[in-house]
Amino acid sequence: MTERFIFNGEEKQVTGIDENGYGPLIGPLIITGIRLILPYDSIYSTTRYILNFHKSIKDSKKVFKRSKRSYIIGESIALSILKSAGYNIESFHSLLFSSSDPTPLDLTDFKLPTWQDQKHIDDFLLPQHIKVDKIHIEVFQAKRFNDFVERYNNKSFLDFYGFKLVRDKLNADVYMMGKIGGTNNYQKFFELTKEYPEVILEEKEVSYYKMNDQKMYFLLNGDEMYLPLMLAGIIGKYVRELYMKAICERFGLFGDVPFASGYRHDRNTEILKGRIEENHMSKYFIRTR
Repeated sequence: MTERFIFNGEEKQVTGIDENGYGPLIGPLIITGIRLILPYDSIYSTTRYILNFHKSIKDSKKVFKRSKRSYIIGESIALSILKSAGYNIESFHSLLFSSSDPTPLDLTDFKLPTWQDQKHIDDFLLPQHIKVDKIHIEVFQAKRFNDFVERYNNKSFLDFYGFKLVRDKLNADVYMMGKIGGTNNYQKFFELTKEYPEVILEEKEVSYYKMNDQKMYFLLNGDEMYLPLMLAGIIGKYVRELYMKAICERFGLFGDVPFASGYRHDRNTEILKGRIEENHMSKYFIRTR
């Protein structure tokens, strides 16, 4: 399998793209891209086995686990990645304005770090031979999310479209993206964005396309295996949790971690939903699908 990923020994720009918050009832969908410069021979070489990156860098769902201790670790990793990319982040709003096209909502700003002390930020810096070049974040707040899904009647295409927006911002030699709902064939999505890449491979584990000398991979469970996707996922999860903190506090709900996760299985989400509805703000924060 690894022969499909050969870089011919050259240093390459590799952009990892991942999404966070595809399924919740409340809060934004975050799609994050991180562009790395890697002097390795293959995408396979971006795995933990080859790079030996810090053991705390993993799938974002395993980093942020609804406990303050896990949020401390997750925030440390996220801010150290941002710092290594040259971003001077001092507050929630400054993070949005420096790395994304922010969607203006009446959400309180607050200083970062919010869950831990500044002195621990450097604990998770990446090895020097891994260069973090640039980060871009697309935020789909509930209204933007709902309007898009209503227009196309396809949540999966929203993910793909967000990936496309990030690809446009972070031009690279190679794009590594997670599989969207287990999809193997992405040609229908490319057609909707008026792109017509060459199809190299469409299988369960890897869907691979080439377009204008750029390689695009959709990888099954990529956020559990590959550094670019892990880093994108951690940044995106961090931004989503900051949003959830701001949304909860906007409606008077506080806690050591965000009061509600925004997911339907969380009973606190129902409390937050009630507060939002009481204030007639549903269209800004609650998703219809």
